[in-house]
Amino acid sequence: MKNNSSIGTRYYASGNTFVVATIAKTTPFELGGRRGSISKFSDASGVRMRRYLRGCLANYTGMLTLTYPFCYPSNGKQVKEHLRRFIQEVRREYARQHGNDYAYGKFSAFWFLEFQDRGAPHFHIFTTWNPSKEWVSRKWYEICNTEDERHLRAGTRTELLRSGRRGTMAYASKYAAKLSQKTVPEGYENVGRFWGVTGVRAVLAADTYVTQEDMLDEWIQKDIKRTMKDLSIAVQQGKAEVVVRKPGVLVAVMHETGLQQKMRANISRLSAKTMKWSMMFQDAELEV
Repeated sequence: MKNNSSIGTRYYASGNTFVVATIAKTTPFELGGRRGSISKFSDASGVRMRRYLRGCLANYTGMLTLTYPFCYPSNGKQVKEHLRRFIQEVRREYARQHGNDYAYGKFSAFWFLEFQDRGAPHFHIFTTWNPSKEWVSRKWYEICNTEDERHLRAGTRTELLRSGRRGTMAYASKYAAKLSQKTVPEGYENVGRFWGVTGVRAVLAADTYVTQEDMLDEWIQKDIKRTMKDLSIAVQQGKAEVVVRKPGVLVAVMHETGLQQKMRANISRLSAKTMKWSMMFQDAELEV
């Protein structure tokens, strides 16, 4: 699995499938192939979104809502550019108020797109930091550049989420998965993604773990070896079957539910440990 173009290894465990694949600059491995252009909020997208919200390590404490005035863009590329600029400004303001760039390693924003009855797009953003209503209104007004004073007064909403992390994630998952406002209006072009994450996005219940093994400490490499040993034992016991084995790719089918849960837990633990290792590394750099 070693070659000059290798940039890491992907470990994937979901359902009854376990995959180990070299990720190369010239031949990236994508399980399931490339995604086509997005035209609607699919069931698969909803599953991935709820999985992220259940397992993410970010502590979302507030929700921002961004709406457009009477006149609004009907092209998703322009709408997403407005969103990108707004979240960028939130991150910059967060970093300024916390005094250093380390704030970028703490900030996370989860967003999802919906459409109002009149066809206008709007965003809900769950954040780990809560800017003031006045700041949010002014910044969104400036980005949209509508010159409509009513939009400055009524184009945004801010809310605090006080129910604790577990309650917040349940609320966010239910709220974000509503289908009533996910239908793309006629004439709206290039809708693009319906949800996304900016900033810290590590998840505890990960299906996928990607690493450059030569950059990891020995104690994480031991966990990787233990995971592969678990798979090898399962194959010997008839609990799993290797269906693809070639340079750079190994695919196994796991026959028992208990094994499926164990392998997914192994990958979840690797993701969590790597995130902690990365944060410790950032701390050490800042102290120098």
